[in-house]
Amino acid sequence: REVAKYVSHGATGKGNDQVRFELSCYSLAPQIKVIAPWRMPEFYNRFQGRNDLMEYAKQHGIPIPVTPKNPWSMDENLMHISYEAGILENPKNQAPPGLYTKTQDPAKAPNSPDILEIEFKKGVPVKVTNVKDGITRSTALELFIYLNEVAGKHGVGRIDIVENRFI
Repeated sequence: REVAKYVSHGATGKGNDQVRFELSCYSLAPQIKVIAPWRMPEFYNRFQGRNDLMEYAKQHGIPIPVTPKNPWSMDENLMHISYEAGILENPKNQAPPGLYTKTQDPAKAPNSPDILEIEFKKGVPVKVTNVKDGITRSTALELFIYLNEVAGKHGVGRIDIVENRFI
């Protein structure tokens, strides 16, 4: 529909994200060309890992939300944000406080609910109204973002997984 010829992603060449991302792209546009820097020798030979990337960002004044102490890999889009690396790779460890940016700690979530009315047309949500404060959203993107914000405020949307690598 957009007639894109290329799509690029920053998924590591060693993990499952690249497989999920690329298969999704190919299912929508079989002719698309995928550019994956972590599989290009000129990129992975220059940057051996997160520390090299953090140093590059520092030297070039590129703001990034990670530090050597908190080196999380973050993949974010409209659907979710996921974190991995370091202590997060051990299922015995909990995520450190403050890591999550889209969801409130459920223990700190409000005790009173938000009451939402969602209007549908032909099975598709077209409007959401927060009964408490009257906030209304009516475009698809606004609905999506607002519902995620309300759910996140109440601690909805957290998962903790460790997966085996496909590759």
